[in-house]
Amino acid sequence: MKAVIQSVLSAMLVLTNNAANAEIVEINKMSAVLPYVSGKTLVVFDLDNTIIEPKQTLGSDQWFGYLVDKYGKAGETPDRATDHAIEDWSEVQHASAMVPVESSTPGLVERLQRRSDVDVMALTARPYEMRYRTRIQLRSVGVDFEKDAPIAKGMDLPADLNFHRGIVSIGPKQSKGEAITKILATISQEYDRVLFVDDKAKHTKSVDEALAQSGVEHFSFRYGAADPKVKGFDAEIAETQFVFFQKTGVILSDREASK
Repeated sequence: MKAVIQSVLSAMLVLTNNAANAEIVEINKMSAVLPYVSGKTLVVFDLDNTIIEPKQTLGSDQWFGYLVDKYGKAGETPDRATDHAIEDWSEVQHASAMVPVESSTPGLVERLQRRSDVDVMALTARPYEMRYRTRIQLRSVGVDFEKDAPIAKGMDLPADLNFHRGIVSIGPKQSKGEAITKILATISQEYDRVLFVDDKAKHTKSVDEALAQSGVEHFSFRYGAADPKVKGFDAEIAETQFVFFQKTGVILSDREASK
């Protein structure tokens, strides 16, 4: 019995310390976020490899990273390599169908949106110019961030934060930590807790550090459901798909591209 009590006390101490120190939590299932909702909670989701992903390798977030590296190795400056990759990636997005990273995620997002104690929004590195296509892609999988967004049209957001129907876009060169701090300063609502979910460690780290400095209780979740596809990225398949797409406007499936 004594051992059981000690175990319970230890678990309570870990949870308390997590809330105080705001550790980054590693998860592979989106449902793991739900027990962390407490009091008035703001939940902020990344999009690519968190909510949605393309059906094929072409157009994926890992393909974008591959392009940045490829163009950098070809002699382009870091800024130009990123811009070049954005151009190619954006072109493909207009033709690519999407699927949820987890089939259960759209329902989970909707359930959170129906709760009176939770506000839900998205914070993405996608360029603002992609806002209409992004919304179409999200709606195709049953996700609509406009339903419960804490930011309304007409709010005076800083110039480097672009808002459209529940989604804040900052582009791939900015810090999500700085962005979320500015968002909280703009929203009139005060939250007991902020939950942030992203597949990239650099973003969960920047948000964790920024909110720790602000004193807001929060948890930053490094979401790894798409990790196997990121690690298994096949550049040859992506190159085959991109060449074919540029010639025909048609995106081959991974199976077709691998033949």
